[in-house]
Amino acid sequence: MPVWGLTRTGYRGSYMKSFKTAVFILVSTVILSSACIYAQDVPQNSAKVYSEEQVAKQNILTIFGWIEKGSLGEVELKNISSCIKEQLQVLKKECASVKGSCGRVYGYLDDNFLSSVTKEYKWGVDYSWFLNSLFIEAAGKADEASKVKVKPNKSMPEAVAKHPWLDIRNNLVDCLENEVIISFPAAFNTNLTKPEILVAPDISFTANLMEKALTLILKNQLNISGAYRLVFKGSTSRGTSLDNADFDFDLLFDNQEGLTSFFTKVDHVIDSLSREYKAQGYIILSKYEYDVPKRRLVNLLAQDKNGVVFRMQLLVGIKTRIYVDMLNSQIAQIKALGGSWEYVSGQIIMFKRLAKDVLRSYGKSYDNMTGPECEQFIIQASNSLNHGEKIISIGSFDKTMRWLYKVGFDQASSTIIPLDMADDRIAMYIYPTKENVMKKFSPILWKKLVNASRRYVALNKIDLSEDEFASLGKDF
Repeated sequence: MPVWGLTRTGYRGSYMKSFKTAVFILVSTVILSSACIYAQDVPQNSAKVYSEEQVAKQNILTIFGWIEKGSLGEVELKNISSCIKEQLQVLKKECASVKGSCGRVYGYLDDNFLSSVTKEYKWGVDYSWFLNSLFIEAAGKADEASKVKVKPNKSMPEAVAKHPWLDIRNNLVDCLENEVIISFPAAFNTNLTKPEILVAPDISFTANLMEKALTLILKNQLNISGAYRLVFKGSTSRGTSLDNADFDFDLLFDNQEGLTSFFTKVDHVIDSLSREYKAQGYIILSKYEYDVPKRRLVNLLAQDKNGVVFRMQLLVGIKTRIYVDMLNSQIAQIKALGGSWEYVSGQIIMFKRLAKDVLRSYGKSYDNMTGPECEQFIIQASNSLNHGEKIISIGSFDKTMRWLYKVGFDQASSTIIPLDMADDRIAMYIYPTKENVMKKFSPILWKKLVNASRRYVALNKIDLSEDEFASLGKDF
């Protein structure tokens, strides 16, 4: 299923503000098949072999995807800027080879472009508008220059968007995504319930590394007192990620003593993890850590043995019930009702693609939905009771869209019911809070969702073509 959890004897460690090479906690992950909850549903992807071009294109897309969302710390961005340049050099070699030319967009990402991004960047800000402005400006300058001097790639035909929702003229990340798809001839995905993951780390291998390395270190080297729980908890672990580029973990100690012990010896833990992962061919690109309520968050950016860039986030704190505990319970109930997580996760993927690709409303800003919210839209809408903790039927994209239409659209006047007037009829909960998260939605996001549901109901089809799916984002 969605979460891999493991409870073992805790260990002594200590919290150093530097969280020194914590970097390698990133490359770790937890999992032991015997300890996996719903392990049969966890996505299993065997190691794949990619070309240098495919890896470089995916890495550039991944990094700019993080930048667009403002999800990297300022220091992280500076640390990983050299990685972007390295990937561009790989593509430059490819462009000079007999394999053919690369897309024009990579020529725009020069030192001036990267310098502008780094200079203006702030963590937590939606940078889509800023990135797209730089992209359009760079493209304009290149076009103007080409009138004077013919570029090496001038004879190359203009790229064509592989999906109707990709705006490759005005959106940098869309253009980069299109280039990744182009590098996989005839391999792009037209199944809306499947994530279009072309290049990604091996989930099982990466996760097993963490469990094995950390267990040995804590048990054999640190003499732990108390117990801890290590949980691989994110969407990558449960098959609802759109890219498998983010690995999320919680390290939860049963008591304060165990947590304090961990922090006192954190340097030793990190050094040991570093040796384990370096031996497996992993490279740590950057680390970033900061305080969150009652816990500590460590972000680690790394490359796997194939050179694929990805991120791991480790939250360290005291034992508590977390979102995935609620989700595990929901999945167990779905199965008891005769449903399968594979089906429901596919419906979630479709809703996430609607939010991200069509509505442009996926991420961490006020006008966007988060991953857990997208999951719960499918699981809870008209399918649950008791703040989402009791599942009474199997959710689907169709049910969710028809529910949104029912509660958010006034058929008599053909108008969207304002969010502040509809919020008594709509509810969505995400543990640990039992607060209705719909009350935090923006009016803009609400209108987008209801308008999409109106168009969906008008189509009156469950199996949508890509063009029909893209049409759900059109305005009235």
